[in-house]
Amino acid sequence: MTLRVVVGAVQSAEMGVWTAKLTPGEVRRLGEVMSSHGTRSVIGIEEPEFDAAAKSLSMRPDKTVVLNVGTLNDAVLIDLGRLDLGESPLSAVPERDVAEPAPTRKGDHAFLDECKHHLNPTLVGIGERLLRELRRSHNGQLHEGTQRRWVNHPGNFVVIAIQNRDQSLAIYVKGKPEGFGATTLDIRPDRPGYSRFKLQSEHQFADALRVVLSSAKASEGH
Repeated sequence: MTLRVVVGAVQSAEMGVWTAKLTPGEVRRLGEVMSSHGTRSVIGIEEPEFDAAAKSLSMRPDKTVVLNVGTLNDAVLIDLGRLDLGESPLSAVPERDVAEPAPTRKGDHAFLDECKHHLNPTLVGIGERLLRELRRSHNGQLHEGTQRRWVNHPGNFVVIAIQNRDQSLAIYVKGKPEGFGATTLDIRPDRPGYSRFKLQSEHQFADALRVVLSSAKASEGH
């Protein structure tokens, strides 16, 4: 018996091209990932079976390749057999869906893109580690506000501002300064119920992560 994966609620865009709602995690389970850029996922399929009545698309895992994993729940599925010989599979999808320019990307990826544009490589690495450790236990995405301030949603338990002049990340968290006890950080009161500090070097990372995680737990009622 040949194993097949069925994707439901697909929409036919044109001959050999379909769209569907698939999370990035679901896309990754379909096969080896070739790239991860932009907002939309792209999946190449050999010998797909489309049921127009059921609006479902069936595929064999060994004949499926994940060309791109995006950040949103939007996916394009392409019948590779319908592409002209010599044509790149990625050219069947508008370029903006496969690799969007950095300013139009969203969430944590867009924040890190901005860090790379304004901060030194060491601080960019610190920002990447901070988000990676945070996302291990707390889901969400950073959304850009004003003055290069990025607010975590949901929860709003942390706001990170990119400071290019003094090469730092200004971080705003829920809680009072005396409630954190981080010796490497100069934590000061901000607006009611919030505190702020600057993250500028590697030796501050452990304290900064502990403060942000503490704010996240307090926000979620833990």
